[in-house]
Amino acid sequence: MKLGLIRLPKRLRKRVLLACLALSLLLAGVLYQRLTRSSSLALLTEPAATVVLVTMDGVRIQELLDGADGELSSDLAGMPVMENMMTTLVPKGVFLGNASKGSRVHLGNPMGISMPGYQAIFSGGFKLCVSNQCGPLSGNTLLTDIAEKFDQSPVFFSGYQELCDGVAARQSAARAFCGRDTLVEYAERLGLDAGGSADSIVIDVGLERLQNDPPKLVYLGFENSDSVGHSGNYPNYLAVLEQYDAYLALIWAEVEKLNAAGHPTTLIVTTDHGRGYGSNWTQHRWNVPGTGNLWIFAAGHGVVQKGVLEDTQTRSLYDIRPTVEYLLGAPAQTGFWGEVITELFAQG
Repeated sequence: MKLGLIRLPKRLRKRVLLACLALSLLLAGVLYQRLTRSSSLALLTEPAATVVLVTMDGVRIQELLDGADGELSSDLAGMPVMENMMTTLVPKGVFLGNASKGSRVHLGNPMGISMPGYQAIFSGGFKLCVSNQCGPLSGNTLLTDIAEKFDQSPVFFSGYQELCDGVAARQSAARAFCGRDTLVEYAERLGLDAGGSADSIVIDVGLERLQNDPPKLVYLGFENSDSVGHSGNYPNYLAVLEQYDAYLALIWAEVEKLNAAGHPTTLIVTTDHGRGYGSNWTQHRWNVPGTGNLWIFAAGHGVVQKGVLEDTQTRSLYDIRPTVEYLLGAPAQTGFWGEVITELFAQG
């Protein structure tokens, strides 16, 4: 049986064609605007030799800007959270995401759960991923591009077991270690203590790589924040964030050492999704308000020192990949989705 095309009335066909033309022009305009904006950005005089990309799973922005949430703990209300990052590190770089001051960072993929967020970061564009059991990324990614352009494998450490399958499945592109068991095996080969949590092993192996001929990209993924957030234990959640703050101090110390030694290094820190407000703080998904309120912090080589920015272009996780590539001196993969975060740089 041969199926024919549905014939629409002539007047309706004309309206459909006009609507398609208008949509095409709109998409072409957005694409042109993004391409010309990114292509007009001059390359860095000296590219970074290493970019350290850090993610902290489900760390919402409220505590970073306003301190501990009094609605969730009256005893801790207003207590500074991640104080080292916000008061010591942020003035040395750029912080995006303070919506009250006109700076917004959103998810990219609207699902508001972990794997779609991580795939947005490493692909730089929309992928059909609607759960945490998505298949591996297809096509070029941040990891494959770095491996191909520099003939060097990035290193990839995460406590999230499934992340290697969902993001770093092409093992030839990155030396990827995900999940506690794999991290323990790797740490023991290095003679490091592997008796702690997955997060504690990630920081130990990450620091070791930064101290010994670091590659173009070092990725450190910290995961316990989301697990503790889902448990509903707010004081424990704050304690995890304080641990992350201490980790960042250690990472930043290595970044400064590398820069001082003539090895230009940049740090980028972000999260894969936000969390809900009030009693919904334990949750995150597309229909939970607050999930899409994200943040990005960057400092180090090539990044201006402007602190918390105001009145910026809306950014998303899609912009991480082209920004990392720009920092490394590689042609940034820009287009309809992600683009270089120009606000980080002097000419932005």
